[in-house]
Amino acid sequence: MKIRYKKRKTIDRNLAAELSEKTGLSLLAADLLVSAGAESEEEIGRFLNPGKADFLDPFRLPDMRAAAERILSAQKNGERIVVYGDYDCDGVCAAAILYGFLRDKTEVFYYIPNRKDGYGLSVFAIDKIAENVFPDLIITVDCGIASAAEVEYAKELGIDIIITDHHTPQEIFPDTLILNPKVKYSYEERKKRNNINIDVNAEANENKNVSTNRNINGNANADIHVNENISANPDINSNENINGNANENKNDNANENSKRNENDNADLNENANENISADSNKKVNSNSNENVNSNIAAPCGNPEKPKNEPDGYPNPLCGAGVAFKLVEAVGGFAAAEKFLGLAAIATVGDIVPLTGENRAITALGLSALNESRAPVGKGLKRLCAALKLEKITASDIAFMIAPRLNAAGRMGIADRALELLISDDYFNIDCLINELNADNKERQTVLTDIVNDVYDKLLGEDLNGTRCIVLADEGWDGGVLGIACAKIAEQFNRPVILFTENEGILKGSARSIDGIDIFEAISRSKELFTAFGGHAQAAGVSLKRENIDVFRREINDFLKKYDESVFAPEIIYDAILEKKPTLSEIKEIGRLEPFGEGNPKPLFLSFENEMNFLRIKNTRHIREKTGNYETVGFNMTDTAEFLNSGTKKAVLTTIERAEYNNTEYLKAVVAGCFAAEVEACFDRERLLEAYVSAAAFSPKADKKKARKKGKDGSAVSVKDGDNILQAESAISAADSDIDKKISGDITKDGSAVSVKDGDNILQAESTISAADSNTDKKISGNAVKRFEKNQLKAIINETGRLYGTAFAAFDDKTAAGFYKLFNEIAPDKLLIFCYRSAESKNPYNRLILSPKDAAFEYYDRVVFLDPPLFDPSEYTAAEVFVSGGENPLNAELRAAGLSDSAVREIYIRIRAFVKDGGTAEGGLRAVYARIVSDRKFSNTEFAAAFSVFAELGLLKIDRDGRITLTENKTNLENSAIYKACGAGK
Repeated sequence: MKIRYKKRKTIDRNLAAELSEKTGLSLLAADLLVSAGAESEEEIGRFLNPGKADFLDPFRLPDMRAAAERILSAQKNGERIVVYGDYDCDGVCAAAILYGFLRDKTEVFYYIPNRKDGYGLSVFAIDKIAENVFPDLIITVDCGIASAAEVEYAKELGIDIIITDHHTPQEIFPDTLILNPKVKYSYEERKKRNNINIDVNAEANENKNVSTNRNINGNANADIHVNENISANPDINSNENINGNANENKNDNANENSKRNENDNADLNENANENISADSNKKVNSNSNENVNSNIAAPCGNPEKPKNEPDGYPNPLCGAGVAFKLVEAVGGFAAAEKFLGLAAIATVGDIVPLTGENRAITALGLSALNESRAPVGKGLKRLCAALKLEKITASDIAFMIAPRLNAAGRMGIADRALELLISDDYFNIDCLINELNADNKERQTVLTDIVNDVYDKLLGEDLNGTRCIVLADEGWDGGVLGIACAKIAEQFNRPVILFTENEGILKGSARSIDGIDIFEAISRSKELFTAFGGHAQAAGVSLKRENIDVFRREINDFLKKYDESVFAPEIIYDAILEKKPTLSEIKEIGRLEPFGEGNPKPLFLSFENEMNFLRIKNTRHIREKTGNYETVGFNMTDTAEFLNSGTKKAVLTTIERAEYNNTEYLKAVVAGCFAAEVEACFDRERLLEAYVSAAAFSPKADKKKARKKGKDGSAVSVKDGDNILQAESAISAADSDIDKKISGDITKDGSAVSVKDGDNILQAESTISAADSNTDKKISGNAVKRFEKNQLKAIINETGRLYGTAFAAFDDKTAAGFYKLFNEIAPDKLLIFCYRSAESKNPYNRLILSPKDAAFEYYDRVVFLDPPLFDPSEYTAAEVFVSGGENPLNAELRAAGLSDSAVREIYIRIRAFVKDGGTAEGGLRAVYARIVSDRKFSNTEFAAAFSVFAELGLLKIDRDGRITLTENKTNLENSAIYKACGAGK
């Protein structure tokens, strides 16, 4: 089974050709427009020119008229209103929209909960609000749909509540007005259907008494904000809303193409400089029949509901989008228009589809943000200036702006982000920007630590039988768990749920993959939860510590109903390029912006043979340039040889217009590359370099994390003679009889190496052979087993359909022959070809040519098709099979030769290079170019000598590429690489 190529959306190509002819657009642009849902000339016109006509009548939201009248009544009667937000980018922007609209019209306060206090309405927060300002009305934004008991509690205190939210409702609705595009029926209709929560939750009422006629001084330790004038390197962006008490959002990436967001929170603060009297008997009915003679403004867009359209609101708004529509309903479009910039940030940041009305909100909002005289807050403008965003795009929002607004709630207090958006004080704004930048950096560090911790925990796990990764750690910061889930899910292509622990309760975030409804999956175990909520792609869950193992088992059992193909890799593309596009075609495609969820930046698929990528200066980036067409690959120096080889490959790119020195050109960025075929056409010198480098620099496996179980879960038993390379025990026995005083070294003055008899304590093969002949061993663990070519078919047949086995080759002829054989024997099984390392940590069946680093860390079985120079049992914790015979590259190494004189001179040059502060940054080729500038030695000689020194511990390279020399003493005969090169001839 080869990787599947899948067009993101199948379209009618004849329709695209017809529309291309009618509109004058290129066929490529017409194809993408039809994919985006524009299937007529009129729809194409509207898609390319989003405007006010795309805005829907806000009163199509059930309960909107009643909610608007209730707010106008509050304004008329001078009632107090609290805007209750959420702690992520969407919730903060929504609160800024509604607070910004109301603050000139009535006495208004805002409250943003702290993440540690939980998502959404809570009894704790309602008490805190009541104690400080005792409002007449609370309006939630981006939360509240799952807070039936909390709404009932507030009503008992005499506080009205209007819920504005966009998350998926649960079975019981709060007994109040609700503005939510996912709620189809009005309050009155819901009452008829008996899905209103009439009974008060006992937990919400427990020990909660509010005194009558209490006088509260808003200045004394008050925590609610009153109406007052308060004042790149891409970043990880996380975002995705979840309903329920355990909530998170998604949209993340730092210097990556991936995008995820997450809910955040913060404390509430306030200055209410007056005594507030509360009458506990006061009744404010959110569903009152009182008629308010108000002039509710006419909507801007399309008031009529099209025929055959289902009940409810037809656009999946984000939380800020719902707040925007509420402002439009109360004050008209002119009043709402000034908040389009905020609505656009939330719409992109919360990853709602950028189609229809959302596309118009985003397009007009971006225009407002980029318009110098646009009615956008000072703080937002100053933030964009600080980020050096001259022309703000949807990508800038996703990777630069939204992460900072999210960071406040994740790492501290979310109302700082809200304060930034509503403040008029430049000094305060600049201080807040510095705080948000610091929070964002801290978030990135914390996120990296959690992700790496998860990777470590997964070592030794049975990933073949795991369809949902469920892990917990009391040390994890809940503020970034959603982003971490998104990154892990992307790496392992399966749903991920991560929990942090607090006093025996696990609070977790879930992220899913395309094709799996995670909310449905977790709902099957709802009896285990103390709280949960979410939607198809993200969710929040809280449960007791003792229930996690049951939950892990239940969700994995449920996900077995999904076909295995859901977890298989796919190459998603939007258009196939038969030839390079023209500048005019890419300009046309640029009109499809803003790109985002529901309207992704197009991915172009092309099939290439030999390419010509070169390293960009001394970086890990590569570039190919032909005329006015430039292709760049970030952090892809190891992939350059694969791209430049004659092997046929599928290359995914994004393409955009760029400009340099007033000259336009096309810039493509490689998003992925995959073997369409495997051929023996790689640079032999580079293969030799990779072969010796693997022996010298590959890290040893951590035995504590080794997989000790066989396919049936039992310990692996190895019979006498199977373990031909068990170096540790054999060498340990041999060492007791060997004089370990080793003289001889590459002397500091570069003189000849002196070697004595008996110095070689690492003669593994002969020593182990002797040890094995005298010992009847049964070894449990990752034993190394030798196989012959006639056994290869059986190994292939035992390979799983998707996961578990990595095949390693060092010779390209070996790789090409095996790839063909595998697909002949097992065409129904997956085999992905990779060069040097895997593109993800997911243990798909892979054939890896010239493996490096930790390429096999998550595999159960590794099959070396070419015998390596190193000991495989030290290289991986998996079960290891090694082909019999000799590696084909050994003959080429011997032919290249490595004389003692070459070793001495190369060592002298390396020593001088290190003394001058030289590093190995850029790889051995870069070091070779700097050290052997006269090309006296071939690259193969240099790579072999350098690797010998590393293998023997005479030099080390740290993560930053710094080379250090050691004082170790040994002799060259102890090097397997040295011997493979001809033993110093």
